[in-house]
Amino acid sequence: MNIILKINIYTPADKIGLTFTKTFHSNHVPSVGDKIKDSIFDESKKVIEVVYDFANDQCIVVLESKEMPNGRLDGHVQEVADLHQWTLYQETK
Repeated sequence: MNIILKINIYTPADKIGLTFTKTFHSNHVPSVGDKIKDSIFDESKKVIEVVYDFANDQCIVVLESKEMPNGRLDGHVQEVADLHQWTLYQETK
């Protein structure tokens, strides 16, 4: 099953912020309350929601949001995310 990690990064001035995703394949699906370690985080992030999409053989794992200082949502955060295989999430309608 494809596991899609999803995290929102925001600032005090921009509460909506940016959402990033990272996809990998695993037979193990995290549960709410589990912690996820990834090279992009200083510390593990807690799983706050798990959504199964059996029709598409995937599971969306939502992580707790991360607050950044004001002015940090510019291109730099996107470059760092790209280096760690995270992509900017574009919601489709």
